Amino acid sequence: MKQIISIRKAFLSLICLVFVVWGLNAQPQPIKLDYDASGNTVGRGFDAVSTSSDELDVAEPEEQSCVKIFPNPTAGLVKVEIDASGNVLRGGTLAVYSVNGRMILKLNTLQPLNSIDLTEQPAGIYLLQIVIDGKTETHRVVKE
Repeated sequence: MKQIISIRKAFLSLICLVFVVWGLNAQPQPIKLDYDASGNTVGRGFDAVSTSSDELDVAEPEEQSCVKIFPNPTAGLVKVEIDASGNVLRGGTLAVYSVNGRMILKLNTLQPLNSIDLTEQPAGIYLLQIVIDGKTETHRVVKE
């Protein structure tokens, strides 16, 4: 029995050592988020990171979001406006999740202006996951 406990302790020590070494080699990437006046995320990108005194690594910011969510925070009714340039809405979906991962609502057909009713849901934070043209965006909505 003592031998099994010793083997478990050695195995756990080895696992911890692997995670410590792995963590020391990780290079954090500072992410910059841009918000509109309603608190919606409208842009994401990376800040310039200095990798050495002679070198500067600059990443291009990602595309601007084509989604506007208002009002945010909301009392219950949320409008999701999607810039419908071209046929980007074909095959698009919108799902609303609670913070614990439970799906509240799913729309399989998107319009340029969509309404989501959260009046029956308790106050809190909800996540809107929008898939358009194969790209996924997640937005945070606060229900008061």
